[in-house]
Amino acid sequence: MIKRMAAIDKERIEYGLLRQMDIQNAMYPSRVPVLIDPPTDLEFSRLVHDNFPALFKQAGSTGFAALSKWTTDYLKEKLRDCPVKVAETPFGNADSPLHDILFVKPHVRTVSGDQMIDLLMDDSKKNEGIVRYMQSQDNNFESEFAPLVEDALLTIPWAESVLQSSPEAVNLWIGKGDTTSRLHNDNYENIFVQLQGRKKIYLIPPGDAYALDEKFLIDATYVYDPKDPLKFHIQIDDEHEPIKVPGSATKDMLEQISQQYKRSRIMFPTVNPADSATFNPIFKGHCKVYKVVLEPGDMLYIPSLWYHQVEIEESSGLCISLNYWYPVSPLAPLWAKWDYIRVTSALLRGYHDNQYFD
Repeated sequence: MIKRMAAIDKERIEYGLLRQMDIQNAMYPSRVPVLIDPPTDLEFSRLVHDNFPALFKQAGSTGFAALSKWTTDYLKEKLRDCPVKVAETPFGNADSPLHDILFVKPHVRTVSGDQMIDLLMDDSKKNEGIVRYMQSQDNNFESEFAPLVEDALLTIPWAESVLQSSPEAVNLWIGKGDTTSRLHNDNYENIFVQLQGRKKIYLIPPGDAYALDEKFLIDATYVYDPKDPLKFHIQIDDEHEPIKVPGSATKDMLEQISQQYKRSRIMFPTVNPADSATFNPIFKGHCKVYKVVLEPGDMLYIPSLWYHQVEIEESSGLCISLNYWYPVSPLAPLWAKWDYIRVTSALLRGYHDNQYFD
């Protein structure tokens, strides 16, 4: 069936994708709606039905003692005996594309909680070429940060009421500056709560996937060079033995590796909404991009499958967030539409991965 597509007029297929993007985006609001108080069950159920984000200003003022209690001294004392996983990268680019060829995960090491806070607050570490971020995303709030659980909610009452479920995961994020979680999406209803510092978040609807130039990237990981702990190299797990390349590897070097790579790849957006150098004509002409800034006490509803990129705004203190992942009904119709757009986009651009299509 896939081979027959070569005989189909690709321009007409592309026209169909662009038309649905333009119709969808013409109906969307020009801005993310802002509510001053937490939503009622009816208000939130309408947002979920419409699959559209919303910002709730100061909605976290109730139930989150963390807003006032989580100073650096308090966190160090509470987390002194807690082993926590810290992501380390050269550029604050964990889980990100590199030269549109690799998808590079961070080097992860385990330290005590108080040591993590010291490492994050030590600005001299920037000069050593190491950017750290606590971002394990594996329901870490209860498992790794148990002493802090009393300072925040384990569910958002109005979200649980409407979604008829407790969250599958509650994740704590702690960082400082120079860190970006690159554009991606999740198959969860996401309630994002800002507790300390400020974050800038870009939001793009799932129907605009064609504009994001998702490519099949090679799975890779940053690893310390044992001869120089202040420099990274990149490890690629291939069929027989790992391939190691320098962290400064050029695009030409990585393209040679890509031609020989046999394993399945990761389909991931290569557009960075904060970097115009990554924009393609479809993104420039058709994509709907929203931008919000979260301050302490704010909550953001990120609907399932919405693409989002999260950036820490530079400050002298820590930037701390919690997010709550609520499950999505397997009958939700948006999944099929989004998957169709992604697959069609890859075929139109001539991208292929044997394990993905065969």
